[in-house]
Amino acid sequence: MEVGWISDQRLDPVKRLIVDECLQVAHREQVDFHIDFVRLVNETFRPSQNLSSMHQDLLKGKPTEIDHLNGAVVELGRTFGIACPANEALVTIIKALEAQARAQAGG
Repeated sequence: MEVGWISDQRLDPVKRLIVDECLQVAHREQVDFHIDFVRLVNETFRPSQNLSSMHQDLLKGKPTEIDHLNGAVVELGRTFGIACPANEALVTIIKALEAQARAQAGG
């Protein structure tokens, strides 16, 4: 699917959970943002019709960058004692899609 689908406002509660966990972890690293990231994502990506690099990786049966993105949030959260279930769920979903794509690609 195209990147623009992420701007679907029905996904805002899920996006908010993911972003809030990221912000909690960032705060523990003494980094604070005063931006509504959900609104920014919606406005920025709404017109986009390209395929995300992660989706392209899945189509090619390649590993995605999920470990370096949301996976890093989960790991830092563990270090700080901050549960990041939304980010962890996202990583789990993408890892399952990676395994399925590899299986379909024969590897």
